[in-house]
Amino acid sequence: SGLAWLGTLISFAGIGIIAMADGQGLHFNTGALLVLGSALCSAVNTIVQKPLFARHHPLTIAASNMVLGALCLAPFLPEAISQAAVADTAGLGAVIYLGIVPSLIAYAAWATALSRLPAARASNFLYLVSPMSALIGFFWLGEVPTMLGILGGALALGGVIVVNLKR
Repeated sequence: SGLAWLGTLISFAGIGIIAMADGQGLHFNTGALLVLGSALCSAVNTIVQKPLFARHHPLTIAASNMVLGALCLAPFLPEAISQAAVADTAGLGAVIYLGIVPSLIAYAAWATALSRLPAARASNFLYLVSPMSALIGFFWLGEVPTMLGILGGALALGGVIVVNLKR
């Protein structure tokens, strides 16, 4: 609907403001291209897995995604094992955390949400990633957001609210 497009544009503007809030402007370098490639892969994954929910449980789809990802990373396994052998406890703990929270829990939650919502509406909730990252960065890492960052976060959150009005 028009309201959903308006909310999406508001959130997108908020994310753009967050991206420029560090004071260094917007750059398109290798890192930016990797993020854009990641966004493209995520979008394709969302659309490809949506029809699978008609026949499969969301957690089965999430597990399949994780297994497929592990298979794609299999060529790097020998180097990972050698690095793990010399890693300290904090490094190993961080890897275990990354395997459980942003992988297992996040993919399971995403698959469940995507199975219950239209793909476009579920994807609008991804605009919450940037403001949540800024909030966690503030409390966990002591990173103080700029006023532009706070404004961008408020716009991103407001856009998600607009998309979900009258539902």
